[in-house]
Amino acid sequence: MKVNEIYELLKQCDFKVCTDTRTIIKGSLFIALKGNKFNANDFIDEAFEKGCRYAIGEEYKGNNPNVFVVTDSLLTLQQLAAFHRKKSESKSNWNCRFKRENYFKRTNFASTETKIFDHIYSK
Repeated sequence: MKVNEIYELLKQCDFKVCTDTRTIIKGSLFIALKGNKFNANDFIDEAFEKGCRYAIGEEYKGNNPNVFVVTDSLLTLQQLAAFHRKKSESKSNWNCRFKRENYFKRTNFASTETKIFDHIYSK
């Protein structure tokens, strides 16, 4: 799946993104990240039970048509943020920058990913 296609899903979710099933926002795009001690791909179905609209993950054995499998979820998230920034460059400074607290509202986003996100949006 190409980043511009994922961006269309993000727009349908009103730019709501979640990475933690404990804090799912209804109607959001759930991105299942994989780490050394966790694998959010195991919780994709739970994310739908809690109200996400779409999910992106690296592995999924179910048959939900709203789950899209990618090679690297973290890279996809980074590309999605960069794509949005590029699309927004012609808009005002306020519109160009997502407020991180709204973009990752009520999530326990890992510090490394937060730093990457902040770096992308600090320019």
